[in-house]
Amino acid sequence: MKCGEKTYPAILTLLLALTALTWWLHVPGASVDVVKDSVPTPSPLGVAFGSFYRGETFMDLIEELTIHSTKIYLYRWQIEREKGEYDWEIVDRFLGQLGPGEGSLIAVWSSSHRGTRENGQMKKGAPPEDRDAYYDFIFNLVRHCRGKIEYWQNDCEPNSPRFWEGTKEEFVSTLEVFHRAVKAADPAATVVVGGHSGIFTDNGIPDNQPFFDHIFRKARDSFDLFDIRLYGDPYTIPYRVEWFQRRMAELDCLKPIVCTEYGGPLPTQFPEGRELRRKYFDNRSRDEQLAMFKHLMNNRYLLPDQMRMFLE
Repeated sequence: MKCGEKTYPAILTLLLALTALTWWLHVPGASVDVVKDSVPTPSPLGVAFGSFYRGETFMDLIEELTIHSTKIYLYRWQIEREKGEYDWEIVDRFLGQLGPGEGSLIAVWSSSHRGTRENGQMKKGAPPEDRDAYYDFIFNLVRHCRGKIEYWQNDCEPNSPRFWEGTKEEFVSTLEVFHRAVKAADPAATVVVGGHSGIFTDNGIPDNQPFFDHIFRKARDSFDLFDIRLYGDPYTIPYRVEWFQRRMAELDCLKPIVCTEYGGPLPTQFPEGRELRRKYFDNRSRDEQLAMFKHLMNNRYLLPDQMRMFLE
């Protein structure tokens, strides 16, 4: 997909259109009325812009698909280079693309060179060292957007150490600060919690279940919507959504469920991709796999057409 004068890889993934929130799967009382008229119905889907927004122009492209909802990720260190000093250039580039009625979500990684205990460019989410400074950052960011952003999300997929460098207790305390700051700056805004990875174990339970159990028990008043990513086998989507619904009900934390990340089959899930994996990656050490990956990226003619399609 081309955005402006640059070509970006296929990292744009489908996300639920948060403006309508019609996909509150199995939420009691939720319903959809069919209206018959000649007015085109807006798409119930949106397009998310990968995992690292640098100020690219792209909304005009997804609007050609009659889609008017999107999501971007921002890092604290992109905006607050020094404590209390904000650079709004990237934020304003995004806001300038939004027209009336276009629903948007901004997910904010807490990573900061100064504000968290981990290196901000290496880790995406980490507990803030100074909660008051973190509150000020979120409050000023939301206020700067002047109500144009309807949905706000904090550090995502915290059940994975890949994305959250802290404990479940620290995540809850950070979420509480995030929620207070968002609501103080824009009372009409909606806070979307976390984003479970959607990965389930062979026993049919979510990866790192105790992490989100703690959120449901201790932070039920600090978010409005629960987000689950639904990559993987599409036939397991109803089970995964229903599992979380039952669990939230058991813990007295029943909230609407949304999905802000979902995609089609991964390249390795095509038959040709499975053969590629068997030939080049199976029964190899991690170091050997990384070396082989680099080799294939430098010799793409070895890849099947279905794989090259995702890289061009």
